[in-house]
Amino acid sequence: YCRSLGAVSMTGPSEWLGSLRRSWWQRSHRKIHEGPSHSLNQYALNAGTREAFHALVKDLGLRLQPGNDDIVLDLGGGDGCLSREVFDSCRRLVVMDLCAPKDANAMSFIKADMYHPPFQSEVFTRLFTYSTFPHLGSPASAVRILKTWDRLLKPGGVLFIGDIPDRSKLGVALRRGFRRLSTFKGFKYYFAVSMVSMFSKTFLVRNLQDLGYQVAVLQQSPNRRFHRERFDLLAKKTGINAQQI
Repeated sequence: YCRSLGAVSMTGPSEWLGSLRRSWWQRSHRKIHEGPSHSLNQYALNAGTREAFHALVKDLGLRLQPGNDDIVLDLGGGDGCLSREVFDSCRRLVVMDLCAPKDANAMSFIKADMYHPPFQSEVFTRLFTYSTFPHLGSPASAVRILKTWDRLLKPGGVLFIGDIPDRSKLGVALRRGFRRLSTFKGFKYYFAVSMVSMFSKTFLVRNLQDLGYQVAVLQQSPNRRFHRERFDLLAKKTGINAQQI
């Protein structure tokens, strides 16, 4: 699914690599979106199977405990197939992505990139994003995007960032490639890994705390496809940053 990634200025080798990663992911996901025989639901998640998808929905529902009065923004949500299941009873769900799904008129969909969300400040009680951080490109992009999202969330609101590649688990991801059946498949796998943005838990937690969030690092359940090498973050906006404590 085409992630809502916008252009960012390049200030050094790290940002150049980040820009390359973002461009590669955008081109890949646009091909999926615009292909005549592919539905977005087939590619919206790394769940693996239909059963795994339903298990993921159940798992996220238990962790997030959405309420009937919630106003939710799904950032980079593709066709919204995940958030529509998780937040099926909320007051309002808005899905935002850079590529419009075929049934965009059947739901509250906004076509925009994640760096420039076209919303007023403090209008949502929950921000939800799943498997977007692998495509951000660099830690600097993550810092920028967290500051942008913070403006959208009401005080006391909750931010959930799911499926974040753990930099400390890079070895786990690399060992997965050893089991590929051929050299060519192995090469394709390692190239894909090189395009994935990985993050330090401490780095992301510290940046969220500086913005005034209470943060919990969540270990993924074993039924998640990449549970050995990825994690989730659940953060509540308190308005008190770490430097004030």
